[in-house]
Amino acid sequence: MLRLTGRKANGWAAMLGRVQSRAQWQAASAVIDEAATEAHRDPAAIRRIAGIAGRFGRGGGFLQGPPAQWVEQLLPSVIEDGIGTFIVVTSDRADLQRFAADVIPALRTAVAAERGLLFRPERI
Repeated sequence: MLRLTGRKANGWAAMLGRVQSRAQWQAASAVIDEAATEAHRDPAAIRRIAGIAGRFGRGGGFLQGPPAQWVEQLLPSVIEDGIGTFIVVTSDRADLQRFAADVIPALRTAVAAERGLLFRPERI
């Protein structure tokens, strides 16, 4: 299925964290990239979507802490693994609202900083 995704699909979605580790995600993504390249497609054109689940709290495992920890843990998946969309799998409205209010803006800022896209007056 991963090779078919690379050859034909516009996107790929999988759970990140509890179901699939980041290493497993990267291995699967490499198969997709290889198949896309063989089919003369740009692997970067295949959208990467990760389902995530967690709880806001004091800290602990993957996505089990405060918003800043979520940003720190999700940032490498965006920068290094090409994930462009996160789908939060939860029935807890407060967690979803906190993700939207606290994690998304901070993650966007962190991604922009990593990519050198933030306006920095000292660079002028």
